[in-house]
Amino acid sequence: MNWDTPAEGLTSPHTLEIPFVFNNIQIAKLLTGAGPEAFELANKVSDAWVAFARTGNPNALGLPTWPAYNNQDRATMVIDNQSKIVLDPIREKRLLLMEVGRPA
Repeated sequence: MNWDTPAEGLTSPHTLEIPFVFNNIQIAKLLTGAGPEAFELANKVSDAWVAFARTGNPNALGLPTWPAYNNQDRATMVIDNQSKIVLDPIREKRLLLMEVGRPA
């Protein structure tokens, strides 16, 4: 998730996605700010999780077409108010970690 919360002192903390997945923005308003953008995004994210749970395919209204992941393209959904698919978004870090993990 790439969405920055309007909550003071935070940007996109660990576990921020949970209120969006379960669409309980109001309950977590100290974390999400509970503004209209948060509710709109929660509808999209929770719909994608429900679609994935039901069918194994996360495509849902309001999000770009979400292709199946593969090791060639590494298509990743960057979830934000304007969500988008990015191919291999952390390529440099991934390659560095692969290099570090190789035996000498």
